[in-house]
Amino acid sequence: MQGIASTFDGFIGRDEEFPLHGGNRVVSARLNLAGPIRFGKSHDNPTLQIADLIAGLAAQLYGRNPPAELQPLKADLDRHLHQDHILPETAGDSQMTAVEKQTNMFVLRNLAGRAALGADPLKGMAKVYFQAFKRASSVGQRLRNRR
Repeated sequence: MQGIASTFDGFIGRDEEFPLHGGNRVVSARLNLAGPIRFGKSHDNPTLQIADLIAGLAAQLYGRNPPAELQPLKADLDRHLHQDHILPETAGDSQMTAVEKQTNMFVLRNLAGRAALGADPLKGMAKVYFQAFKRASSVGQRLRNRR
């Protein structure tokens, strides 16, 4: 991750918004970082230990076959999750339609291409999403999705 950290520098101090399609709704997204990504070692930084603990707990609680002994913690964790959260389970087994998944994959590939070129990651994203959604929603693509 450290090798590509500078890729995210284009997200610092941004205020543009773009529509993000997912889960049968459209939300306004903004990719904005307060500063460059910093890395640390958890044994030097207790806050990283806490973040690792919470991320691991969330992955277990919301994954397949969560351990019964963790169930009492779910209500407490639920209060802190945002409706647009991304957990490991949602990546492959979400409520998104095939069109929404293909749209997101197209956009991800576009962002990867921009990163490789050092291009602005947000410039024209609304148009990219529109084109991706239109492409994924085409008659030919819908026929391929049925297979």
